[in-house]
Amino acid sequence: MNYEDFKARIYSMVREEFDSDTEVTLKPVRKNNGVVLDGITIMPEGSCIAPTIYINQYYERYREGLSLEAIVRIILEENRHYSFDYPLDVDEFLKYDRLKERIRFRLVNYSMNEELLSDVPYVKFLDLAKIYYYEIRDRRFPSAFCTIRHSDLLRWEITGEELDKIADANMQRFEPPRIYTMREMVDILANGSQNAREVPDPVVPMYILTSESRCFGASAMLYDHVFGEFEGLIREDLFVLPSSVHEVIVTPASGGFSGFELERMVTEINKECVPDYEVLSNRVYFYDREKDELRLF
Repeated sequence: MNYEDFKARIYSMVREEFDSDTEVTLKPVRKNNGVVLDGITIMPEGSCIAPTIYINQYYERYREGLSLEAIVRIILEENRHYSFDYPLDVDEFLKYDRLKERIRFRLVNYSMNEELLSDVPYVKFLDLAKIYYYEIRDRRFPSAFCTIRHSDLLRWEITGEELDKIADANMQRFEPPRIYTMREMVDILANGSQNAREVPDPVVPMYILTSESRCFGASAMLYDHVFGEFEGLIREDLFVLPSSVHEVIVTPASGGFSGFELERMVTEINKECVPDYEVLSNRVYFYDREKDELRLF
């Protein structure tokens, strides 16, 4: 069964689980970098919001032998787990005064997101774009967010400049920069396992720059004077490698690799190891210590 037939069959089987008062939809959802996923939503009568369950991930499991019936059961359980079983305060998503402290910014690739950028306020930075979002604070959605669009600014009666200012202040306050050695980061991701502690240090010093939560942490490269924090670690010019939207790798420019070699390395890693929707850039950045300036290599 090809993917299109799989998608249609899954939708039909989910639809059969509900009566006509429940609206079940299957539609494409555009993610970062133009990645489009197929999402099912199950909206009971009287509801105004429902989780989106992406089915693309299940096709490979089907090809590996998981039955359609088992996949439908997983989708239904996922929907049950993330559905709202209590009144939702819609005002929380609309009123600027209630959202102001939750506003953040993140970095996306400019050329890969031109369609998105036509609908959202942004600031261009090198080959990237700084866009804005607000956190949704809910016990069911510990890391959910909504992208801020031009229509939000009109409703809140604020300008793009005001949005940028509050986002910068919130990032510095709530998402301060964090610097880790490569070994420390591997250890964190592996929850302190023995294997992580045995990972040797890289021949060339490499540090991870991210934010407190490590969610969209590549944004830390825009913080004022953030590379000055490397003064006690690397007292020279730096190469900055965009390993994903969540972090960047910082290494001394004298480490033995040319910028061209590093760009080839970043491109290969993005292609082989990083999900398409988490790729930030295939370019490498150069930090000029004397000028305190970050630019494209």
